Amino acid sequence: MNTRLEQSAVTSSPLAATAGQRPQGFTLVEVLIAIGIFAIGMVAVAAIFPTALTVQRQSNAVVEGVLVADNAAAMIRGEGLTKNDMTGVAANDEVNKFTSTKLNSLFPFTDRANLAGLGYDDSASAKPRPDYVWYPMAQNLSGDPAQPEWVFYLLIINTDRRYTGDLSTTTSLDDYIDSRSITSATSSSSFTNSDIAENLEPGDWVLVSNGTAARIVDIDSDTDEVTVNATLPSSGGFTVYYAKSVDNGGVGKCHYIAVAADVVDSTP
Repeated sequence: MNTRLEQSAVTSSPLAATAGQRPQGFTLVEVLIAIGIFAIGMVAVAAIFPTALTVQRQSNAVVEGVLVADNAAAMIRGEGLTKNDMTGVAANDEVNKFTSTKLNSLFPFTDRANLAGLGYDDSASAKPRPDYVWYPMAQNLSGDPAQPEWVFYLLIINTDRRYTGDLSTTTSLDDYIDSRSITSATSSSSFTNSDIAENLEPGDWVLVSNGTAARIVDIDSDTDEVTVNATLPSSGGFTVYYAKSVDNGGVGKCHYIAVAADVVDSTP
């Protein structure tokens, strides 16, 4: 009785193999097909990572740029700039470079003590290098010299680690902000210029003379066409300002441009 039950349990089990027949597995073709499907999926997943890293770097640059710009704007307002400080800037409606002795005091490298006399190395290369520096540009939105409406554009520059020069004043930064005149746009969001195409790369920021701050999204190396994420002037020429890279005699790339209004007291 017990023997019959044991034999019945064994033969009725789904795992039991038929007498004289081996258990079947996957064939070589099936294994190769499975590996191929897995490889295609991994390639698709791997292709996402470079794009994700680029987006993350750009997002981090914007977040850090906003923080630096907010701090810079607060410091500028604290200096109490008046319309008399803007006498050296063209009061038209175009963006202009702006330097001021008042702003020079805001830079962390300005000597407030006789460091050399105290035995410290006072050379430019010995001074600490910040991760970011900013450069101000001004524009009179009204275009009326008698009743100006000044606004500042703060170019936030990521200092290249290879740079060893002096960043003690806005004047020292002046040479690192370059510009190119564009005869006309090739489309609503693109223009052609070989210098900018060779000097910059997608993710860098530029400032157009009409006050448009834009980020470069694509550069065609064959045609030197630069595409930005903003609308360019539809008629006439314009000027594009940008920060030169270290390889081209600059301090670093511009990673963000902020607008700072109400920083100049225009009270008569």
